[in-house]
Amino acid sequence: MRPWQVTSQPKLGGQRLVMARIYAFDHLTVIDGLSENSVRTIMEDHLGFLWFGTQEGLNQYDGYDFTVYKTAPDNPAALSDAFITSIVEDPTGILWVGTYYGGLNRFDRETGRFRHFHLIPLTRERCLRSGSMRC
Repeated sequence: MRPWQVTSQPKLGGQRLVMARIYAFDHLTVIDGLSENSVRTIMEDHLGFLWFGTQEGLNQYDGYDFTVYKTAPDNPAALSDAFITSIVEDPTGILWVGTYYGGLNRFDRETGRFRHFHLIPLTRERCLRSGSMRC
């Protein structure tokens, strides 16, 4: 059970008893290693890592330390844009990262590299004017 989930158990007389776990939550900031204090999106993956999307990059948190992924103009396998709008894990465990200006990124956990997917307009009339990805 996740810390924020609540479970219901049947009780005598048809009433339900709600049981929840109480956890302490510490605020995480740039002092702790977060790339920026303003978080746009949060996701927990199947391995238990927390992923935070900010305007300054993608942050992976293991409960102790942050790993921050940012853009790098000289590295085509780096994140395409630092402004993260969405983070999703698909049923096979692949992490997809939507960005405001750089389209969609597929993260390879083994190599730490990103593959970029940009929107390509089919016709001039039907083009999407922004590379923004949200879900």
